[in-house]
Amino acid sequence: MSENTAYKTLYRAIGLPEWRLIRGEGRKRFPPSMLRHKIFYPSLLFDNACDLARRCHAINPGSEYCGVVIGFDVPPDFLNNYDTLLEESEVTDPLWLTPYDCISINENLQNPLRAVEVYYGSAYDSVKYTALELNDDVILL
Repeated sequence: MSENTAYKTLYRAIGLPEWRLIRGEGRKRFPPSMLRHKIFYPSLLFDNACDLARRCHAINPGSEYCGVVIGFDVPPDFLNNYDTLLEESEVTDPLWLTPYDCISINENLQNPLRAVEVYYGSAYDSVKYTALELNDDVILL
């Protein structure tokens, strides 16, 4: 993924219901309901967010068997206040942020939130969910 040096792109794996909430906000911010989580964990690495979307969301009924990787941009200096904590397996690299930090992310977003990758689990119901709207496009299943 190419990046503009005027901002830093972070990634987050989410489920289809969360993507709908983001679209409901016009992709301009993380919705208030997402701020209720105890920890907000964006990834610095695209591949790690993709792995989480495949391993966690595409197999999860609460995610409607669909994992969406979103990208969002913040000023590079925004990240100076946070340490990157690698999990024991070093499979992911999330920043461990509080809901208050998420409010700050909303205030510092440089561009609309965008879906950059989608993974469908084997139990995904393409009859029930016939299309997933990604950004301004519609991806037919």
